[in-house]
Amino acid sequence: MKKILVGISFSLLFLSILTTGTIPGLSKKVSADFGLCGAACAFVSSTPPYGHLDGANCNNIGGWAGDADNVGIHLIVHIYDGTNTTPIGTMSTSEARKDVPDGPVVAYDIFASNYNIGFTILTPISVKDTSVHQIHAFAQNILSNGNFDVNPTTPTGYTELLTSPQNLGPCKQICGDGNSYDIALACPSVTCPDGTVHPTGFICPANAPTLSISTFDCTAIVFTSQDLDSPATKRVFFVGRSMPVGLSQPGLVAAGFVNPGGTWTIPASEKNASPHSYYILVAGVDSSGALDGVNTTSAKITIPACAAPPPPPRAPTLLVGSSSCDAIVFSSADLDSPASQITFLVGRNPTVVLGGPNYVDTGVTINGTGTWTIPASEKNASSHSYYILVAGLDSSGIGDGVNTTSPVVNISACAAAPPSADVPGCITSSANNFNPAATVDNGTCTYDPAVVVPLPPSETRPSTPFNDIFSSTCKNQDPANPTEVNATVCVVRTVSQTNDCNDIFGKCGIIAKLVTALSIIIGIASVVMVIVGGFKFVASAGDPQQAASARRIVLFASIGVVIAITAQGIILFVVNRL
Repeated sequence: MKKILVGISFSLLFLSILTTGTIPGLSKKVSADFGLCGAACAFVSSTPPYGHLDGANCNNIGGWAGDADNVGIHLIVHIYDGTNTTPIGTMSTSEARKDVPDGPVVAYDIFASNYNIGFTILTPISVKDTSVHQIHAFAQNILSNGNFDVNPTTPTGYTELLTSPQNLGPCKQICGDGNSYDIALACPSVTCPDGTVHPTGFICPANAPTLSISTFDCTAIVFTSQDLDSPATKRVFFVGRSMPVGLSQPGLVAAGFVNPGGTWTIPASEKNASPHSYYILVAGVDSSGALDGVNTTSAKITIPACAAPPPPPRAPTLLVGSSSCDAIVFSSADLDSPASQITFLVGRNPTVVLGGPNYVDTGVTINGTGTWTIPASEKNASSHSYYILVAGLDSSGIGDGVNTTSPVVNISACAAAPPSADVPGCITSSANNFNPAATVDNGTCTYDPAVVVPLPPSETRPSTPFNDIFSSTCKNQDPANPTEVNATVCVVRTVSQTNDCNDIFGKCGIIAKLVTALSIIIGIASVVMVIVGGFKFVASAGDPQQAASARRIVLFASIGVVIAITAQGIILFVVNRL
């Protein structure tokens, strides 16, 4: 009976092995080549590991693996880069994986009770570069008896997993600065002021400033400008008449600042009857506000004539009114400058030049009237011819070079011709036989009987050098007893001397003589200064300062003459009453 039961048991066991591939009570797979190795390996299985390489990326490499021969043992998995025989990573299958799909028939349920078959490693730095790598995963093969597999077909003892190899990478990228950066990140970049993006290390080119002319007229040129390199910086601009425009260029007119608007107010000197053309240059700056040499110049800007052309200068009028041995009087007006005093020159021929060989005198008109008083040096026995030149003025009172010359003005002889020989006779005007033609007294004068006019003794003057001036014949003579032939004359002269002459005061005194001498000196100096002032006025050639200086000289000289004449009159009036 026992033999029958044992036989039945072995029969069932054998049947179980043949039909299910398992030994009852053991969760061990039996190798597919069971029966080929004989009794020695009836219970030693060498089923290869089974699993998947789920993925390989720049962050991690992972999958799962198990061995049907030893379900509960964690396998060792090696990761290789391409054909390299040295693993780049080694890990154990120790992660729970309940999502493992069913395998083939030979392994359909061997992992049903063991989920710790997953593995994951961080992707090694060695493969995180700019290349694509083939990643291989090999799981360690373990026999059912727990020994390493030494199957000749797998000399390394490892089996490559399903879905292995897989491509990994590239994980890095080479950016514009020459360095490699993570592929998942954007390359470092530089954004230039014009909005363009460039790799790190790129030097943005300098941008030329913008320049837009808004308006231009005779008042101003208005424009706007912006520099992308330094939008907030105040920049300089230059205005020139020609290209190129710059601080050291010959056509430079003006300079100013722009931020972002600019205005150049046209000066009065540019507002005339001629059109003008200008160029505006705006200097570029870098991000620090320093000049970068990249400038922008506008197109030509033409401003039309801002004023009507001035009328041509007009010659002054000149009309001679009267002429005599005393003066030549004329009228003159200049329509270009009606209110101005006009300088005139007197010469002996039509070509009158100040200080020239035929120049005689100069002066100025007053309220449109000119008077040239003929000097004593011109009053002689000869006739003289004169020409008067009136200098034209512009609207500012400056000589414009358009002059008017009068016709010839003839002045007859102003004095009788001197006698050819001396004429003897009585030359005393109080004598009865006075001869006005006589030049030499021959002692033949006759007089009426003497009329004696006694003088009070208090008015008799002692003999002095000043009394001697008037008469040497009447010196110390007693008027009550005249004994000389010309007693009448003596009386008259004595009375005149007694009443009018004084050592200090009176018409013959020292004060009167000094005043007379000073008046002569001042008069001569004033005439000279008037001539000098006239010369400077004509020679001013339009210079306002020179013309003004000349007018002041003439004015002050005239004032000096008036003061001298007035002073002489006042002093003589006072001293004659002392």
